Parts: sequence; structure tokens; C-alpha cells
Amino acid sequence: MNPEIVDSGQVDQGNDEWRFCSFRQDWFVLTISSTTNAVSEFRGDSRSVNAEDIDVGGRPALSFQQLPGTLDEACHIAYASTAGAIEFAVRNAGDPSTVGDYCAEATRISGALESATPP
Repeated sequence: MNPEIVDSGQVDQGNDEWRFCSFRQDWFVLTISSTTNAVSEFRGDSRSVNAEDIDVGGRPALSFQQLPGTLDEACHIAYASTAGAIEFAVRNAGDPSTVGDYCAEATRISGALESATPP
């Protein structure tokens, strides 16, 4: 994984707080976020489609997509943490000719980093 950060920050939306870092990889951008939102809020978001319960490193997790079939398509993996949730999002880095499997990458990376995230 390329550890060079391409964007990071904090977003406050009402009672929701998000902190994130984005990393450019070969053909995709990985964004890792922590939020005060519960995982159930991701499931209830009307933009989230193809939601599926999965297991990441022994943790119950939610896999879902946003904007499938578009250039802005992204796959997300979210699981609970002590402060809310951790989310891994994978989206195309801008070249539609080099698109891979967003969800396979999000699942692989969230599993590899699960032990480094808060319980």
C-alpha cells in the first residue's frame, strides 16, 4: 500500500463528526474514515445500495456501494468501533480504463488493517 496521503481532514455535520485520510493507490483512491455515526446509519442511507453483512477480522461489518455503474462508483466497508464506526471506501482514481473490483479491494484492505483500528 502506498502510504502517501493525498487528502485528510475533519468534517462536522450537525451531530456527526468525520475524520478521514485518503491515499492514492495504483488505480484507486482509498479513504479511511472514523465517524461518530453508528454502522446502522450507513445501512439506512438512501445512497447505499447492495448492502451485505460480512465479517472483517472477526468483526461484524457492512459492505455497500454508492453510485454503482458510474465514474463515481465506490465500495464501502464499515464496522463498529468504540466511538462509532470505521469506514474504508475505494473509488476509481480517475482513469476508467484501469478499473478493478472496488469491493474486493475494500474488503482486502479493511481486513489487513482491522487489527490496527480501535475495537
